[in-house]
Amino acid sequence: MNKIRLTIYHKTIAPYRIDFFNHLFKEFDTDIWLEYKNLKSQKFNYDTILRQLCFTPRYLKAWFKVGDRMVYRGYRKSIKQHQPDIVIVNEFGFATLFVLLIRLFMRRHFRIVTICDDSHHMVAKGNDFQKEHRLGRKVFTPLIDEIILPDKNATEWYRHHYGKGIYFPIIYDDKRMRSMYADILDSNPQKKKGNTQKTFLFVGRLVAIKNVGTLIEAFSRLDQDENKLIIVGDGDQRNNLEKQAEGLNVTFTGRLEGKELFLQYLMSDVFVLPSRLEPFGAVTNEALIAGCWCIVSENAGSSSLIKEGQNGNIFNPDNTDELAALMNASPNTLLQDNQLRKNGMTECFEDYFEMLCHHLYKLHENEK
Repeated sequence: MNKIRLTIYHKTIAPYRIDFFNHLFKEFDTDIWLEYKNLKSQKFNYDTILRQLCFTPRYLKAWFKVGDRMVYRGYRKSIKQHQPDIVIVNEFGFATLFVLLIRLFMRRHFRIVTICDDSHHMVAKGNDFQKEHRLGRKVFTPLIDEIILPDKNATEWYRHHYGKGIYFPIIYDDKRMRSMYADILDSNPQKKKGNTQKTFLFVGRLVAIKNVGTLIEAFSRLDQDENKLIIVGDGDQRNNLEKQAEGLNVTFTGRLEGKELFLQYLMSDVFVLPSRLEPFGAVTNEALIAGCWCIVSENAGSSSLIKEGQNGNIFNPDNTDELAALMNASPNTLLQDNQLRKNGMTECFEDYFEMLCHHLYKLHENEK
């Protein structure tokens, strides 16, 4: 049986999307086009990312700017060459518009699927980062064929309002990550066995929307001899947060990535994501796979990965008392003989990917 042909247009590939794109490339006859080589909000080591890809991405050509947004070209030519059955785009931007126009005017019979990072908090309360995104949702969602969303509740919202929605969280292949975590643990002499201090961890940009000040305030209410807080990241709020944390058992590491970052998850007991607005938050998945107990803001899309009382807790990011109480009651998950802790993910990458493939095959069959 011939493979379904996919053409994918995405902005770039971040570390937490590597497994997703690799699996799509292996499963389908896939042509992948990117706009640029790194995230604008944070810079990863892109050479490291490229080495982990099982394909060589191609790049669209910059065309012109609309305000601060670059418009790219190359969609028509790549679609004509690959003749895809399904085109996957990103969010509700120019790529989605161009692909819709190409399907209309070239009379191509392909399905259009968008990958959208909307959280339930964003769609249910109209709390989008940009008004253009809200407008794009209203205009484009009725015209496309399907939408892939990382938040389970947001998926239900889209199904209710538009009759579309495939749930696929932003997660790593847990088999690959667990193997990597085990190798890091084996090669690192640092052990946590016997350390009775409970270690809390935050990973992310130190900007207002991440709400790290509330985390520090909640942590200040805990016994400083029995607990410590590690804050990984950088941003314009760092100086203010360091002043707020003076006299507390808090360490700022600056920005980390790769093995240095993953070691922090392994050596921490509890991960906290206190964001006031977070489309998803792939850091929650990284922490769960490492065996951390996770306390996650109800406004973060990754709260859909939390089974209350089983692998973590969900809380109101504006309620410092609630956060402090959950931190105080959270378990101390000490490493035993430097062994990797139990995976906190309740469902694995392969199960989610199998379901995604089922939806895409079904979508293709309905086109015939």
